[in-house]
Amino acid sequence: MKYDDDAWHLGDDFPENLNERAAVTHVGIFLAWCLENELTDPKSFTEADREVMSQRRQAPSYFIHQRCDRKLLDAHLSEEGNAFAHEYYSSTDEDPHYIRDYERAVRRLRLETMYHAPDTWESYDRVRPYLDKALASWRKRQARLH
Repeated sequence: MKYDDDAWHLGDDFPENLNERAAVTHVGIFLAWCLENELTDPKSFTEADREVMSQRRQAPSYFIHQRCDRKLLDAHLSEEGNAFAHEYYSSTDEDPHYIRDYERAVRRLRLETMYHAPDTWESYDRVRPYLDKALASWRKRQARLH
């Protein structure tokens, strides 16, 4: 399953004044957070990769560009990561929960569009509480179901 792809964002609505790399900053932040929370597939990402992210030696979207061809796929995530992403990232809503939360988090920066959010750890730190809360709520729902 494909959760996101830069091609989905590079259409008419993508700002002409931005580098195409900005089309997946939000995807990279999600993937970096998944790495931090051990929601990635161990065949796709190693402990060394987690360390790179935890020490913030690269920008949050580093791996989405370097390893994932600017796409977020189910193969990149663990079983739990996929179950969470299926509900939160690619919900069947017209406006997926993650995108809505991402836009809320970066709105405070007073940017022209969500694509203008810089690929920085400051942006990541703005989005992270939304992700943490969503995962905690999701895990509680899962525990009640099982």
